[in-house]
Amino acid sequence: MDLYEVTYLYKGVKYTNKSFVLDIIYKKSDDTITLDLLPKDKIEIVSCRINLEDKMHNTDLFFSNGYQSWTDTQEQHVGQKTKKMGFLDRFVEKTYHLRAYGDYDFIEYHHHYSFSYTYLRNKEQFRLYGSLSERSGYTVFYISKTSHLFAYKDNKGLIIDSPYQAFNIFFTKGNERDVFDKYCLKFNKGFNKPPKLVGYTSWYRHYQNISQEVIEKDLHDAIEKKLPFKLFQIDDGYQESIGDWLLIDKKKFPLGLEPIAKKIKDNNMMPGLWLAPFCGSKNSTLFKNHPDWFIKNEKGEYIYQGANWDGTYVLDFHLKEVKDYLHEVFTTLKGYGFKLFKLDFLYAVTLKIHKDETRGQLMQEAMDFLRKELEGCYIIGCGVPLFPAFFNVDYCRIGMDISLKWDDVFYMRFLHRERISSKLTVRNTRYRAHLNNRFFKNDPDVFLLKGTQMSEEQKRFILETDRKYADMFLTSDDMSLYTEEDIKLLNELAKE
Repeated sequence: MDLYEVTYLYKGVKYTNKSFVLDIIYKKSDDTITLDLLPKDKIEIVSCRINLEDKMHNTDLFFSNGYQSWTDTQEQHVGQKTKKMGFLDRFVEKTYHLRAYGDYDFIEYHHHYSFSYTYLRNKEQFRLYGSLSERSGYTVFYISKTSHLFAYKDNKGLIIDSPYQAFNIFFTKGNERDVFDKYCLKFNKGFNKPPKLVGYTSWYRHYQNISQEVIEKDLHDAIEKKLPFKLFQIDDGYQESIGDWLLIDKKKFPLGLEPIAKKIKDNNMMPGLWLAPFCGSKNSTLFKNHPDWFIKNEKGEYIYQGANWDGTYVLDFHLKEVKDYLHEVFTTLKGYGFKLFKLDFLYAVTLKIHKDETRGQLMQEAMDFLRKELEGCYIIGCGVPLFPAFFNVDYCRIGMDISLKWDDVFYMRFLHRERISSKLTVRNTRYRAHLNNRFFKNDPDVFLLKGTQMSEEQKRFILETDRKYADMFLTSDDMSLYTEEDIKLLNELAKE
């Protein structure tokens, strides 16, 4: 391949590069490469790729940025290979739908590939390549069999009949700080740095087994121990079902959420709330009343968002009714007094796309929508492709969920790259550290000082990694067990 290769269909005939029906403009400046397609009629894209005129040498390390928050991310040497879906998938996919979490069904597999940006590192010297827009499709950087660096667009099947910019890629060289500072500045967007947060979330302490009594007990412990928490977040379990965010479970929360939010605020903490805005349980009132709001596959079957809960489907973000419903949800919850929202399983919104859009475009539009809806509030993005989260969230999960064990149950290692693992999320925290305080503040998931099946050394290693590379520090401990030493540690954390 020379500088680029664009393959497309016109009236059923396949063409490559320029033709009577398509003009292509390639431009390369000191730090940017663009590729624009100018169709004269409607065409369907088969593939778009570009030659970045660089090569991975034996002394180089390749940065592999995973598809979304929970996808494993690391530097790779020449002999390493990106993990594929494990062999157990063939036995469990029909039941658990694990492929939905990742990129397994829509990317080309290469030993080394990376979403949206990458770098080749030789000791302290970085050669960074980063997309400046993913609305035209996710940019996937990869190393070919000849060790050369290329990129292609996740836009197969896209139909265009007007000017379309396939690539807008920034490149630079230098040390780590310099290359990422330059990349960030290239977006010409200001990041109003939110406060560093030390706080509490109910998830790992209780999972879905929360209630008014449980949450008020946790809040009491935080207050009694005089913990330096700025955030107190209620996680999953307050609602009747996934998707029914305004139908508060009256058995668990007879007074609703508003009094608890007020009590949190009255004790000088920010009230936070978790929800998965694009998901709805098949047992939810939302689904029963509006089954037409949910996406289906080509066979007419509802699409699952993964293995969570009791079977959960995905809302169709294209529908005005869906956007209106989410507007009502956010308006009401903000009215209760919640100031921070943890928005989870966001990747699900792109599990089905239309012919006139890409996954990157739909994900970007969804994130833009969420940012506008929650103007004046703080957002934690989770389960989200990172590029569309740039500048749209205040805090972002950059690793998978931690486990109460160091590397969780062994058989999950033979499945998806988004599996629960304390070991892997520590690695993600290290290798995505360059995003912190540039595009958002990094959320490495919780640290735990009490309980778990991890050793004291492992728990301390998680906390020390978080302190070094992130700016959000949430715990999910039984705070009544905190010693004076634990409280001193938290106070030190809050001062940094």
